[in-house]
Formats: sequence, C-alpha cells, structure tokens
Amino acid sequence: MAGKIEEAGRREAGQLGLRLWVLDRLLSEEMDNGMKILELRVKRAGDDGSESLVIVKAAVDGQRYVAFHAASNASEAIRGAVDRITNADIKWKEDKPYGAA
Repeated sequence: MAGKIEEAGRREAGQLGLRLWVLDRLLSEEMDNGMKILELRVKRAGDDGSESLVIVKAAVDGQRYVAFHAASNASEAIRGAVDRITNADIKWKEDKPYGAA
C-alpha cells in the first residue's frame, strides 16, 4: 500500500512540475492572443478553508484581466488553472478595483 501511495505522489509531483514549467513560460512570454500573464496567486478558500483558489492576473493592450480557478487542494488548483489558460478555456473578466461597479 505504501508503495502505491509513494508512486501516486511521484506522478502528482511530476504533473505539477510540468505545469510549473508551463507557468514559467506563460509568465515570461506573451501568449498567441497578445495576452501576458502578470501574476498567479494561490490562497485557501471556502467557508472552512477546504478549497484552494488560484487568482490569475493578465494584461493585453493595456487592459487588465483576472480569472479564477478553484480545486480541493493547491496542486490541483494550479494544474487546473494552467491547463485552462493553455487551452484558452479560462474565463477572463476585466480586473476592476474591489468594490467598483
């Protein structure tokens, strides 16, 4: 049993490592659509802190955007956010100051 758990952990670490490599590329290069990823943050979310939330900030042509992705843990949230960015499946919203209409 312990061997299976260790193997699963190595697989998950490998998948997360790949996403971090992709994230590094996203942070250093402009995407095909002209968008530039500026920031990616991970924080605990949910009423009881049981989820992880990734907040992604980006800009294109001087306009700033924000997107969110939540998952049950930080590694899943990072993997999901990076996958959604690279697959152009993440929903971008105009990044407005908190409380602005």
